[in-house]
Amino acid sequence: MAATGVIQIDWSERHDELKHILNRYRNEAENNYDCLIPVSGGKDSTCMAQLVWNAIVQLPEEKRSKKIYIIGCDTLVESPKIVERLKNTLSDMQGEA
Repeated sequence: MAATGVIQIDWSERHDELKHILNRYRNEAENNYDCLIPVSGGKDSTCMAQLVWNAIVQLPEEKRSKKIYIIGCDTLVESPKIVERLKNTLSDMQGEA
């Protein structure tokens, strides 16, 4: 029988770990990788795009040299409201880029 209970997550530790990862890649300007983020409009992919966006806007403009492609992925099972939100979100992000 599986153990039941609440898993305690140390969010401060997780935040520090994320900052460490971001700093590692922020300082590796010599790599040749661009970034591709597929977004369906669901909560997970939208959250990922937002995390990347928030990390990028913290960089000085002279360090924003990599291309970031946020690709809308309509899997044809989304409701029309999700598709419309996805289109609006991608349009807003393009306007701010």
